[in-house]
Amino acid sequence: MKTFTLTLSITFFLVISGCNRSNQSPASGPNAGAAALPTSNSNARSPAVDQPSPAASAPDTAPSASTSAPPTPVGNYRMSEIHEGGVVTMVRPENAVDLLFIADGTYARSSRDNGKITHKDNGQFRIEGGDKLVLVIQVSRGRIQIPPVEKAHTFSLSPDGEELRLTTGAKLALFRRIQAPSKK
Repeated sequence: MKTFTLTLSITFFLVISGCNRSNQSPASGPNAGAAALPTSNSNARSPAVDQPSPAASAPDTAPSASTSAPPTPVGNYRMSEIHEGGVVTMVRPENAVDLLFIADGTYARSSRDNGKITHKDNGQFRIEGGDKLVLVIQVSRGRIQIPPVEKAHTFSLSPDGEELRLTTGAKLALFRRIQAPSKK
């Protein structure tokens, strides 16, 4: 079963990256180069900036921090738990949702029930406002979606990129990275 899941993940990766390469150059796309950019913390200003000093009247050099890309999930993530109404439900791998995010802005999602894939979709993803992950579903259950369906989730990503939290309404889904992107 693990071989099947790995084969499925690799197949999604190859299909999605092959489709996008025919439509755009490798350096284009909504999140091109996002994996190479370090994530920044908007609260990471040094305490000296808040204290009055002769340098405080000089132009602030912090705009480069505000122009850096927001943290972007890259790699293969698997749902491990769901939080809702104060109850934490652990998710077994054979009943989990897998999300594969590729640095060029494409994604693939598959849901399983007792090890059998019950739903698949793929398309593009983008980050809005630093905390909104928007999935643009272009293919779902083998059918092209015209127009594409957009699903927005509030998200947060751990500094090391290993933990992804997606919130929809009162439900929080916790994903853990099971495979990091390969380094070229």
